[in-house]
Amino acid sequence: MIKHIFSIGLNDKDTKKQIHTSKQAQQKIIATLMRHNAITGYTLTTAKGGYKHTNGTFVNENSLILELFDKLPRKFIRTLINNLKDTLNQESIAYTKQKVHTMFI
Repeated sequence: MIKHIFSIGLNDKDTKKQIHTSKQAQQKIIATLMRHNAITGYTLTTAKGGYKHTNGTFVNENSLILELFDKLPRKFIRTLINNLKDTLNQESIAYTKQKVHTMFI
């Protein structure tokens, strides 16, 4: 099974501040997912994250972690990331793909 992990910071790329509440961002992500028929399930959790900005300052921000357990085409992943970036006005989204052994018990 393939696990896809999307780490989505919530600071706006232009203002560098969070303009959507975490709950609003979750709702927007879920709405985006529901437009894609390839999704069979997801997990969406809140997190705290941080990164060093290009100007050298360290930025802490609220984040959301989206996990999908499906074999999904690369084109679909790219489209989903672009949709999420547009919806939440993000410069980038960290994406990790892992082969995992998962059991639903």
